[in-house]
Amino acid sequence: MNTCLWRFLLLGWALSLMSFAHAADAKRVVRLTNGEWPPYVSQELKYDGVVSLIVKEAFASEGYEVKFTFLPWKRALQSAQDGEWDGSILWAYREERTQYFIYSDPISSTQYVFFHLRNAEFDWKDFSDLKKYRFGLTLGYNYNDKFMDMVRNEEIAHDYASDIVSSFKMMFKHRVDVVPEDVEVGYFILSSEFAPGVDRMVTSHLKPLSEEKHYLLMSRRTPDANELIEAFNRGLKKMRASGRLESLFEKSRMGDFIQKK
Repeated sequence: MNTCLWRFLLLGWALSLMSFAHAADAKRVVRLTNGEWPPYVSQELKYDGVVSLIVKEAFASEGYEVKFTFLPWKRALQSAQDGEWDGSILWAYREERTQYFIYSDPISSTQYVFFHLRNAEFDWKDFSDLKKYRFGLTLGYNYNDKFMDMVRNEEIAHDYASDIVSSFKMMFKHRVDVVPEDVEVGYFILSSEFAPGVDRMVTSHLKPLSEEKHYLLMSRRTPDANELIEAFNRGLKKMRASGRLESLFEKSRMGDFIQKK
């Protein structure tokens, strides 16, 4: 074999090894749809919000990379269902969705709680206890079936506001005693929409008014959907065991994910 041919074969062999090594190192990119629900997920926040970061870190610990596409919520779910994307976050459990999606372990638990001023007395164990207070409610919210029945029947004193910021303002002006809101959303609003330190004037009751878990949904049209869900669950379990999950939610409540202007 002449020298030129030998060098050509060696070069080809070397290039093949490099190509194989590159393919072995390449990470599977998981393509997920996302939507706007600050502080959980939002393009306006650092790392696209606390849950977006959790999803990225859980997959990264198992060797996967995540890329999000932000869409209106209805379209985000439908396009993932159609197989245009691998899956979607952040969804509550609905039985009818199981024919199109595989559910992960729960990522977060959204709790509606009662916010009140730290220097104001508030406690409740049963719904009858709520009759002693005036509530600041936000138009369009459906908090809890039993609670809403009491509101409609005028068993609970209340005032409505057009948005949650206005509901909190009513509380600061002592027009209402208590404001029900999702715990993460409430602290996010207090940190982002009010003057520094205002959030420390407020606390929330530990007993939730309602609670619902939210998940990553992987489309059944994705060929390796089961493998991806299993990898994500492993990563999520490690984050929860290490305290990283709780730490990130705590940082979110303190406003660490808010973009500096």
